[in-house]
Amino acid sequence: MSYRVLLGIDSTPGIYNNAKIAQQAKRRRIPKKQLYVLDTISYRNAVIASTKAQISELKAATEPDSNLLKRTTNARKDNLQPTQIRFFNADGSAFYKMVNCYVDPPIPMSWNKNGTFNTFPPKTVDEQLTYGNEDLGFFLEHIVSLNGEHITKEDLPQADYYAVLIWNKFYNRPSKRLIDSMKRYQKKHDNINIHFLYVNNQNAQIWPYLNSEQKKLVFDALEKANSQQDS
Repeated sequence: MSYRVLLGIDSTPGIYNNAKIAQQAKRRRIPKKQLYVLDTISYRNAVIASTKAQISELKAATEPDSNLLKRTTNARKDNLQPTQIRFFNADGSAFYKMVNCYVDPPIPMSWNKNGTFNTFPPKTVDEQLTYGNEDLGFFLEHIVSLNGEHITKEDLPQADYYAVLIWNKFYNRPSKRLIDSMKRYQKKHDNINIHFLYVNNQNAQIWPYLNSEQKKLVFDALEKANSQQDS
């Protein structure tokens, strides 16, 4: 079975207009008022700039910590992954993240790795995921509503916690599993006021988020699919 099939990769990725994004969101039962779009160019540039600033600060130390430098560099890769979930306190401070490259293998592809979502707040499954976590305000600078309006924290309803869930049609199965998992998670802890922001990042700029290995797997799957159609 191919990597494309296992991961549920869309074989024809491309730009989605607002109508298409809204259609996909409706299929996943995402509330319209909680649906947003990521400006992937500005977000990617901001992540890179933030990482460079952190690395420069670390290198300026009298005795730079090589391990910390490595973890900070790796955090940039994590922060640019296609599918993610982030949690923030009421004041917008970050305390948890999980990205697609840390979930269990394609089958069963469980986001509840090592029971991370068995309790609230969720428990971090890997120390690496505690590095390079930006606050809610960082994300709000790079997301807009479907009608193109920018939002601030003051525009959001008051909540005990906030969550940013980044999803797309390109990484179809990870996105679907994550959305379903978080809906169950929120229902399980309905005594806690958690406001979710569902942020779609499906557009032409999604490719820079993938590393060379992921791109090769996708291209190989596409080539195989095309050859099967021609035969």
